[in-house]
Amino acid sequence: MSVEQRLRDLVAALTEALEAAKAQGAQAFQSGEFEAAELAANRGKAIAGILEGAQRLRDEWKALNQPGGHDGRPEFSAEVSASASEEDLIYPILYVLEEMGSKAYAAKVLDRVEALLEEKLTTQEYADLCEAWGGPLRGLQAKLETILLQRGLIHGNSPHGVWHITPQGRIVLLDQQS
Repeated sequence: MSVEQRLRDLVAALTEALEAAKAQGAQAFQSGEFEAAELAANRGKAIAGILEGAQRLRDEWKALNQPGGHDGRPEFSAEVSASASEEDLIYPILYVLEEMGSKAYAAKVLDRVEALLEEKLTTQEYADLCEAWGGPLRGLQAKLETILLQRGLIHGNSPHGVWHITPQGRIVLLDQQS
């Protein structure tokens, strides 16, 4: 079975699960079982999010295999300003993680992000960014890791100092490309 067929099957199964959650929620609501209805609604929301990601992945896979499709590597752009916050580093970090094979030491990831920013920005723009962040990116490693973990973009069970992108992280990366 091809990857494309498996992705279609996954989307179909998730769609079916979403419909089942909706039906369970409606039935529970009509029966006056409001806690069960709320649980079904929350389950439906979770399934809908996964379904959306699976649909994007299916579409990205399809585009990748089309003549003239891109090579699968995300396009990196350094669209940050001197007032940039750590939030603005999420996409470049995910880009670099994917570029490095989805898992790498955080320090190496941050070094690579800095190198990319230095390539894309003028000397003054880069100096302004460093000043806005309070120094080199390595000094922000713990804070960035917390942000990435809270958003589910990297795995929490990786060895200390290693960042490993999650499927959710890949979805965020693909969203940024669109």
